[in-house]
Amino acid sequence: MNDNIHQFAHGKGSRGSKGHVGVLLAVRQKDGKVVITGSKANLSHGDRFNKEDGLELAWNRQATVREGRKNKIAHSMKGDLNRFVDRCSRYFKTKDIEVPELSKCESKVIQEKTCIHC
Repeated sequence: MNDNIHQFAHGKGSRGSKGHVGVLLAVRQKDGKVVITGSKANLSHGDRFNKEDGLELAWNRQATVREGRKNKIAHSMKGDLNRFVDRCSRYFKTKDIEVPELSKCESKVIQEKTCIHC
């Protein structure tokens, strides 16, 4: 068993998937805790997702989490994150998983006053 796993996140388009837009990375620390970090391209600003760069950013965020910085992830990755947490608990056989905080949702609110991603 490896000490890390990753999963690519897919975007949602009007005609199905937009392809990969982000990556989630889980790493088992020396103390046994599993820490999840991630990276997501900002498509609304013209960014294009690159798998290698996304993984590199996620690995760099693992280092910043070890230094004590806050661990955040894009709110739009909530569904992918929930599925990834389940996958991590099965893969690493633990519930001791540090899940990143979701960043503030920037999307438009629908009539019921709930986030369109939730």
